[in-house]
Amino acid sequence: MKRLLISVLIIAALLASGCISDEDAAIEKPTENISQPDTAPLIPREVLFGNPDKALARLSPDGGRISYLAPVNGVLNVWVGLADDPDSAEPVTNATYRGISSYFWAYTNEHILYTQNQAGEENWRVYSVTLKTGETIDLTPFESVQASI
Repeated sequence: MKRLLISVLIIAALLASGCISDEDAAIEKPTENISQPDTAPLIPREVLFGNPDKALARLSPDGGRISYLAPVNGVLNVWVGLADDPDSAEPVTNATYRGISSYFWAYTNEHILYTQNQAGEENWRVYSVTLKTGETIDLTPFESVQASI
């Protein structure tokens, strides 16, 4: 009984102060169940967990070129193009199984360095791509070693 009296006094005080309206003070208002599947469509998994269109955009040290990660046949690779014409970018790596998730410009502006996990074993290797020739070199060709830049 004491609780009911306190509740009524609180509601009366809120009504008198204008903090709530008579409608807000109604007890046990029915609410709409918004968790039903037909109220809003689910976000497709591809949107949440798929590859981005472009990610990790970076300028070369001299500012002349832009790079970013983007898919090639569904696998993330590094793309490079002119800074004033990003649409000219082309892939400079050729990952086909495991995508590239981390890369950097070398200070020379002539190489991209990237890390790649070979078989999901968390043994990362560091690679260098010469942009003029497309030659890729494994800078850390060691088994069971985790390398980073």
